[in-house]
Amino acid sequence: MKIVKEWTGKEIKKIINHGKISTIKKGGIIEQCRKFKREGKAGIKVLVFVVIAIILNTSCLNGKRKSEALAIIKQWTYPADVKRALKLAGDNRAELEKVLEHYSKQPEDKMKLKSAYFLIANMPCHHTVHDACLDSFKIVLKDVEPQTWSWIRFRNIDCQKITGRTIIKPDLHFITAEYLIRNIDFSFKVWLETPWCKDFSFDIFCEEILPYRLSNEPLEYWKEVYYALFRPIIDTMIHRDNPEEVCMKLLNHVIMEQGWIIDYALPTPGIDASLLLEKRYGSCKEQAEFITYVLRSVGIPAGIDVIIQNPIGLSSTHLWNYTRNNTGKRVHFDYFEICESETGITRRAARKLGKVYQQCFSLQKGSLPVKYSDNHIPVGGLSNYLLRDVSCHYFPDTHITVRPSSPDLVGRGDLVYLCVFNNKDWIPVAYNRVQRGKATFRHVDSGILYQ
Repeated sequence: MKIVKEWTGKEIKKIINHGKISTIKKGGIIEQCRKFKREGKAGIKVLVFVVIAIILNTSCLNGKRKSEALAIIKQWTYPADVKRALKLAGDNRAELEKVLEHYSKQPEDKMKLKSAYFLIANMPCHHTVHDACLDSFKIVLKDVEPQTWSWIRFRNIDCQKITGRTIIKPDLHFITAEYLIRNIDFSFKVWLETPWCKDFSFDIFCEEILPYRLSNEPLEYWKEVYYALFRPIIDTMIHRDNPEEVCMKLLNHVIMEQGWIIDYALPTPGIDASLLLEKRYGSCKEQAEFITYVLRSVGIPAGIDVIIQNPIGLSSTHLWNYTRNNTGKRVHFDYFEICESETGITRRAARKLGKVYQQCFSLQKGSLPVKYSDNHIPVGGLSNYLLRDVSCHYFPDTHITVRPSSPDLVGRGDLVYLCVFNNKDWIPVAYNRVQRGKATFRHVDSGILYQ
């Protein structure tokens, strides 16, 4: 079968206008599509363009064969990371393709289609964790008030006796088209009804409004539930163009009027969004997640920052929130360490942080396990491929340059780690490569003992 590898503009126009098919035999269109897909030809975009024109302007294929050919061609247009995710989805691939097909029908859904690309491309990084302790914990917490004797007994004694198999359910294998479409549509609804949506990029929307989960919690339709409860609180302020002011209004309501029960000894890490809404209970992790649920549900960009290791050794980690003002600048705050001022949100007390990372929904290509997968990755926070270093927003001018104490053991290009002390061990919180006998760690907190 003869294939013309290149066409001039006039030839392409002629093919479109007249349905010329002399260069591709009628019975070989689908097979040639598949062949070029396998071989990854450089001129594939031109071929796809012409084949689409041929299919749409001729009757050489029946309805079923035409649909099959169009489906094959459409897959070529998916971004590479979306293609990889679809391949990993196995039997659930059809559910994900329903979402892509749903947003491919109308030109006005172009941005929603890009949102679907973002969620599906990063879906291999996300899953739900189910275990016996989690199930028992949710049952007890629903029936027993926190901090009562019954709850304390369960938390400290009974839950330690629970045994069972931990089940990990990858989102790629279990998420439904209905769930994703509903999440995308509602995210756009709350985003577009706010006056500040015009001030932020699509990337900020994707990372700080769109995601359907924060951790490994069970999947729920949480956005609609939170919206119904918290949107009325800010109805009189929604016309303002500064989300920081609206955020402050919500925080005052949530913290001052509804409160939170602190507990740093939860038996399980993955708490349902609905359970957090009902009980308002947990550690700084649950606090930060709850506030993020609240803010995102009403269209306020928000997220979670974290330190891998507390540099003063009191706890292993700490999490807090950030939002954005109308200039796009990040404004960070701690649940119980904020106060209202004329300029918006401020922190009451500064704590030593060391290095700060943002918890992202998207895979971070600059993270240690992605960037240096061939190296030995230390166990702990640096092995998390969803963390993005945002220390520059906290310590823009503080840098440390170190020279390895044993230069014979550390060569050019080797990784070295910056560590803080946890009262027992030195914990890596940053990394860099050795260049010219030294390594520089940028944007680090001052007044801390490092190694």
